[in-house]
Amino acid sequence: MNDDNLFIMDILNSSQKGMYIVDNQKKYVYANNTFLSILGISREELIGHSVYEFRDKGKYDTCVSDIVFREKNYISIFGNIAVNSNGVIRNERLMINATPVYDQFDNIEYVHVEIELVSDINARFHEATARNLSFESSSFNTAITKPYSQRMTGTSIIANSHLMKKVLSTSLNIANVDTTVLISGATGTGKEIIAEYIHENSNRKEYPMIVINCASIPENLLESTLFGYDKGSFSGASPTGKTGLIEQANRGTLFLDEINSLPLGLQGKILRVIETKKIQRIGSSKELSVDFRLLTATNENLKQKVLNGTFRSDLYYRINILPIHLPRLAERKEDIIPLTQHFNEMYCKKYNKNRIFSSDALNKIVLYNWPGNIRELRNAIERAIVMTDHEYIDSADIDSIIDMQKNELQPSDSQELYNENVYLESLLEQNVSLQDYINDCEKNYLSTALNKYDSTYKAAKALGTNQSLIMRRKKQYNL
Repeated sequence: MNDDNLFIMDILNSSQKGMYIVDNQKKYVYANNTFLSILGISREELIGHSVYEFRDKGKYDTCVSDIVFREKNYISIFGNIAVNSNGVIRNERLMINATPVYDQFDNIEYVHVEIELVSDINARFHEATARNLSFESSSFNTAITKPYSQRMTGTSIIANSHLMKKVLSTSLNIANVDTTVLISGATGTGKEIIAEYIHENSNRKEYPMIVINCASIPENLLESTLFGYDKGSFSGASPTGKTGLIEQANRGTLFLDEINSLPLGLQGKILRVIETKKIQRIGSSKELSVDFRLLTATNENLKQKVLNGTFRSDLYYRINILPIHLPRLAERKEDIIPLTQHFNEMYCKKYNKNRIFSSDALNKIVLYNWPGNIRELRNAIERAIVMTDHEYIDSADIDSIIDMQKNELQPSDSQELYNENVYLESLLEQNVSLQDYINDCEKNYLSTALNKYDSTYKAAKALGTNQSLIMRRKKQYNL
């Protein structure tokens, strides 16, 4: 083979499209590296073999050469192919372009075929659109580079923006030290994802990461959930006792999400656990040593809560040793199109659909401020894929979905009543007594009054009671 032929072969093999040629006997006579890589077979296994052989093995579902020989014309169709990715087989949607090659007697001698994964077409379309979008801020007029993506177990982090690259770099640098980390950021910015990223890159990754959302567990159950209890500790307790979530994090990572919601009465106990690495189950006099790395997250300004007296200053300074702040999605617009592409691929695979966002739709997505951050964007992309019945999603579709999500941020009276009923039913399922519920309501109402007024006298006046009762309840509830 001369130098010219070698040069041409190098170009064909470097193409992002899969290419192959079959003869008039429907046998492979040529395939480039991309096609071989997609199928996960060698050139020797393919060349000389019939297209039907691989179809019958389930490699693909369409023999496009049959159609070309029948219609004697160029065709474009969709098909499905089994992609071999490092030994893992997954089905992918495929665009196929086939061209007949005639001999001197106008008979088809060969069929030249180009294949391209629809997911790759979408990716290039989104990249090209991103390069041509004119962002309002001059910081986005720079060239769009390939997004930096860090992958872990079941999770992808898209970071094209400077702010998120800095977050990932910091997270990676501190992953293997056991110092406490406080991850701050608005709701939906991905605080738990960053906590998982730190854990997965730490020397504790072989052990569990226990996630505790301090806002989702009813306050009257929070202490027993965190610390566990011995058998017979209280009425309704399991006869065998229960291991607490902190204890389950032994040798691994403990992640306290929304630590800003941690009741004041429990903050002192958490502080002691952090400092001593020991816990005491409810109803037990025995202390247990627990080896864990602590990560925390907040969606509120903890420093302000310290000033308001609703968060202990000693706990704040103990957890805020290594701070990481996650920017809002509106502050990292360079990541919006790569995130859109990522969610589009994910949900198209989940729902077996093909969707492409028009440039106008992407422009709408980029310019919207996304108050719910990544969580809201993800929700919007899933809705766009499920709710639209056409392949190309346009700006009108995005407008409709954004309007729908805006309306959901203003719940109706019926929705609020529904949420209240769901909460009360959950208390019944947890066997919370009427007296416990009344005490909890009284404690929360009194805590609010004490935070609002700067003296127990003023709080008593506002609540229509006497100061001595306020003092007794304050002591009773450890406020």
